[in-house]
Amino acid sequence: MAVFIAKELDMAGNVELVVGLIAPIGTNLERVSREISDFLEGAGYGVRLVRISDWFDISTDERRSLGGLKLFERLMNEGDELRRATQRKDVLAAVAVGQIMKARLNAEGRMAVIVRQFKTPEEIVSMQRIYGNRFLAVSCFSRRRCRVDELSRQLADQVSSIQSHQFRGDAESLIKRDEFDSLDEWGQNVRKAFPLSDIFVDVDSHQSFPNSLQRAMEIVFSHPFHTPTRDEFGMNQAEAAALRSSALGRQVGAVITTLGGDIISVGTNEVPRA
Repeated sequence: MAVFIAKELDMAGNVELVVGLIAPIGTNLERVSREISDFLEGAGYGVRLVRISDWFDISTDERRSLGGLKLFERLMNEGDELRRATQRKDVLAAVAVGQIMKARLNAEGRMAVIVRQFKTPEEIVSMQRIYGNRFLAVSCFSRRRCRVDELSRQLADQVSSIQSHQFRGDAESLIKRDEFDSLDEWGQNVRKAFPLSDIFVDVDSHQSFPNSLQRAMEIVFSHPFHTPTRDEFGMNQAEAAALRSSALGRQVGAVITTLGGDIISVGTNEVPRA
């Protein structure tokens, strides 16, 4: 399943498009990147992949020697320290912009850049401010159990072990820190970055994932015949209900629907009225 939040991209001329991925650690982003890349290439774009973590000054040999848990912790620490040193929670967005500029030097024709991956809400806000309607944020959902399994496998592979179950504790620790580092003001906060996206995809839905992501991308590129899904319609109604309150702190809407999408009840957060 993929849910699309209405947005019209600016595709005039040869300006670049930037697709930013947001995902908790352990999510299979290889598949997401591949599907988006295939679509954009079919739309006539040359696609570049930017990994923010590649910017950190950690050599290939050092990455190999660290391996497993220590490598993930080192990368997280590098990001935290950079945010702290610059006193900017969006500093890795600036890093991404620099990498995009380098990719642009060798580009011919229309270019699209897929950025892996953003970890704070401030980074998303900065990218939206810099690129406007040429930036598309994609949040990738994967169930915690699946992420623990995937991350345990990655940790085991990095130390050439086949006993992935031995790394589940390390995986749980990394996942908790990645979602929200409550011990560090300058830590990652995927939990608050996640809802700022334009497209939300369920990576675990192996059969429906490719088609639903393609549908969302086609809508971005102004496909004229896609209608809202039940989820998108319900979200729209809930957002409309939230606006019944004039107080920003109380603008919360909720909708209950049948499995077929028919609305059963609509609610909003508001003070009692006579």
